[in-house]
Amino acid sequence: MAEEESKPKRTTGYEVINFRLEAIEKSLADLKDVMLETKMQERDIKDLAETQNELLKAVNCHDTRIKALEIAPTQSKAEKWQFIADFIFKTVAAGAVIYFLSKIGLPIGG
Repeated sequence: MAEEESKPKRTTGYEVINFRLEAIEKSLADLKDVMLETKMQERDIKDLAETQNELLKAVNCHDTRIKALEIAPTQSKAEKWQFIADFIFKTVAAGAVIYFLSKIGLPIGG
């Protein structure tokens, strides 16, 4: 009996095939888990990309509003000076027209 235990146990072709099939099934199960995990990560990445795009749009919108608020005081001062410059130009132009009309001899006002 001691000799029987010391001899390596012979495996049949069926046992070898069965062992290999189990190993393949385990590998396929592991690959399936990896694929599922990859799909879930891909979905998470897409969600994060959409969120990032939404946040970027919001930041750009706020940036535009901040720039408008920064320009507002300068723009109101510029409008005041534009009014003054227009008034002076119109007054000078009207004075020049009146002067030339009076030189021509047309009666002006009063």
